[in-house]
Amino acid sequence: MEILNRRISLDTFFTALKSAKHRILMLDYDGTLSPFTEDRDNALPYPDVKSILEEIISQGNTRLIIISGRPINVLKNLLGLKHLPEMWGSHGAERYSQKEGYTAIQYAEFTRNFLSSVIKWAKENNLDDSLEIKPFGIAFHWRGASDIKKNEIETIVEAAWNNRLAEHDLEFKKFDGGIEIRHNKINKGSAVSEIMKEYKDDYVAAYLGDDYTDEDAFNTLGNKGLKILIGKVPRLTAADIILSPPEELLDFLGRWSKSTA
Repeated sequence: MEILNRRISLDTFFTALKSAKHRILMLDYDGTLSPFTEDRDNALPYPDVKSILEEIISQGNTRLIIISGRPINVLKNLLGLKHLPEMWGSHGAERYSQKEGYTAIQYAEFTRNFLSSVIKWAKENNLDDSLEIKPFGIAFHWRGASDIKKNEIETIVEAAWNNRLAEHDLEFKKFDGGIEIRHNKINKGSAVSEIMKEYKDDYVAAYLGDDYTDEDAFNTLGNKGLKILIGKVPRLTAADIILSPPEELLDFLGRWSKSTA
């Protein structure tokens, strides 16, 4: 563990958590709850993560929210939990909760047609292996590829579409292992903003994430909650502390569960 914000004490945090009226635990998925893998369709959680999440959910006194770039239907399958948590998928473009059910934004037809043309172009340019078609965007992956291949994918994709995105309220966003075309006003920061609007006082909140896309969430949360970067290699970040997975991640989740039991 590395403390980046010297005003932060985990002992003080968990003491406050015990007596808080509202508890909000926001978690990224890939690289946070699960290790990165080239086989992204089988990116399962770290061992013991599922059991701890089930404990926290079953206690019924924590609002546990998964905030991920992945689609919700994929998150459901990968998590494999008996009791589904609240989920904000596709960076917040779609949402699911037991109370509200499923909701999602709607793209205009001309934007849907534009995304279809990008997909067609990718296939015609032999980018099938790196292509991931999402409900509200398109990702090009290069994890595991050589630097030459990575630069080739990034260069050809940006050159082809960079000047066309703004007219559809879309943007390029890099992540750890690729680049994505997605809505330019919907991100993990906007998701955190919507969530935290519901709370004025007497709450304790934390956000755990590993990727550059999680920096939007860290910056939005500000001093309203604990910001935790999950990773083994320190980097420039707005997080308060760095936890190494899976041991320190599991320790944090375990302490959360014990503090709210």
